[in-house]
Amino acid sequence: MAGVAHILIVEDEPTNAELAALICKEEGHSTRQVRDGIEALKRLLEKEHFDLVLLDVLMPRMDGLDLALALREAPATASLPIIAVTGVAGSRDQQVLRSAGVDVVITKPYKPDTLRQALRQALK
Repeated sequence: MAGVAHILIVEDEPTNAELAALICKEEGHSTRQVRDGIEALKRLLEKEHFDLVLLDVLMPRMDGLDLALALREAPATASLPIIAVTGVAGSRDQQVLRSAGVDVVITKPYKPDTLRQALRQALK
């Protein structure tokens, strides 16, 4: 993995967001946390630079699937790497996420090494 990445964590559950941030920071990355897809889009539209978006699939107001679709539609974020975290492990659900433009899907609960591997995969 080359260099430090600035990662946007989109997670409505504070404990999950803090765990993800801790793992990202252990890998040498900086993070910013928001609670839903609407806040994430606002950050991205304000032109704050991110190298990757780590998003929860189930969130209030705007969920991770809708956020991924919105990111892929906007020219400025069309190629931004996306990791989706989901509690649903079915292959059909993962295919829907991948069709929406998600690069890597991991299932909750995950081990720290699973997220580390996903970060390396998405950032290469």
